[in-house]
Amino acid sequence: MSILLGAAIQCPRCEHEQEVTLAASVNADRRPDLRAAILDRTFQAHVCVACEAPLRLPLHMTYLDMKRGIWVAAEAVDSLPRWEELAADTRALFAGSFGDAAPPAARSLAAGATPRLVFGWPALREKIIANELGLDDAVVELIKATVLRNLPQARLTASQALRLAGGNAETLGFEIIDDESEQIFGQMEVPRALHDDINGDADSWAGLRNKLMEEPFCDLKRLMIDGSATAEAATMQ
Repeated sequence: MSILLGAAIQCPRCEHEQEVTLAASVNADRRPDLRAAILDRTFQAHVCVACEAPLRLPLHMTYLDMKRGIWVAAEAVDSLPRWEELAADTRALFAGSFGDAAPPAARSLAAGATPRLVFGWPALREKIIANELGLDDAVVELIKATVLRNLPQARLTASQALRLAGGNAETLGFEIIDDESEQIFGQMEVPRALHDDINGDADSWAGLRNKLMEEPFCDLKRLMIDGSATAEAATMQ
């Protein structure tokens, strides 16, 4: 079930406090409207009743869609420095809810699902889109490494990321977006065939792909903290 709690939020502009509904968990199987709101960027978005400033509630929730085989622990961007601790929490939470430590009935519900950890609304939205398009999310991260290697002008600041924003049978669309403010700085398209090419070239990409998949936080941003992503991508042909 989806868990929605009453909470008070203070406007950062005028400091007015107002009551809002805060999501602790979203079950997209039962609430497809909440899934749609995440995709159209309106979920947990409010306006201050006093000064009309936009208010986007911080993330601290789980997102599950067993029908589509996706389970995500979503945290606020400012929690990123704690990713190792939160990755361990994610593994434990999934194991107890749907994994090895869960009852057989619960395990069967999540058959095929892999736990993921994300930071920020754009990152959560991206995982849902990748799942909807039938893409391997680790390969999506490898596409980003390829783009950043070949397009120096797409170099990102610490708060920015290249995020999957949509796609079709021919192309995949990406945005350069600030994960915290959600401001979009640029857009680009790549051939969808690039996903299939990378996915089919397992040997060349094995090192970087394995690094991405060894943690629930399967995101190029994690590897860019120590420079390993761009360094390894630079060796790919």
